[in-house]
Amino acid sequence: MKKLLFVLFLSFACTTIYAQEVKETNPNQPTYANGDSYGYYVDNVPGAYSYEWSIEASGDYTIYPAGDRWIDVIFSDPGSYRIICLVTLSDFSEVTYSLGVTVTSASILGFKPDLRARLKTETSKTLVDESITVYTSAITGANDVQVLFYRTGPEAGQGEITITYSVRFNEGNSQTYTKVMASGETESTDHVQGPNPTAFAEVTDYSWMY
Repeated sequence: MKKLLFVLFLSFACTTIYAQEVKETNPNQPTYANGDSYGYYVDNVPGAYSYEWSIEASGDYTIYPAGDRWIDVIFSDPGSYRIICLVTLSDFSEVTYSLGVTVTSASILGFKPDLRARLKTETSKTLVDESITVYTSAITGANDVQVLFYRTGPEAGQGEITITYSVRFNEGNSQTYTKVMASGETESTDHVQGPNPTAFAEVTDYSWMY
């Protein structure tokens, strides 16, 4: 009996340590069923073996995977949605994170300015409907950090893009880097060097220009 109680307590403790909600890449903005894509992610979970995404919904939607910890979603119908990420840890226990999202009807004012950037050409300006996602992945050796870049959405990859991003190492200071993705390029990888040794790295901020 004591052993069972200890196992239950340990399981609860682990859940508490890693408890978090699914997060929006652009929080505090309305969500519309108008063809725009919306990004969601979870922070890196220490000891995570896999991340599995799903949605409980009252309407139709399309998921665009953007890496293990990130997805983009296009909502086709207004209604209530719950974005769910099931994280399997290295000991094969599971932790579920979620976020409730209310989607309203399409509106001509419903696009997100930071997701619909303007692509400048010699003769015209065209709206590019794409989402940009940047996050860290594997750490190899003492301090080599892999950074992944994704362009997703209906018009992903239109035009050359310059991404400026910041990486924080070992919960300390951040360093800023620049990445150029060519027209037609929708995913790419960079390697940056952290302090020796680097045990933890995360992208804390990023922006882009066409």
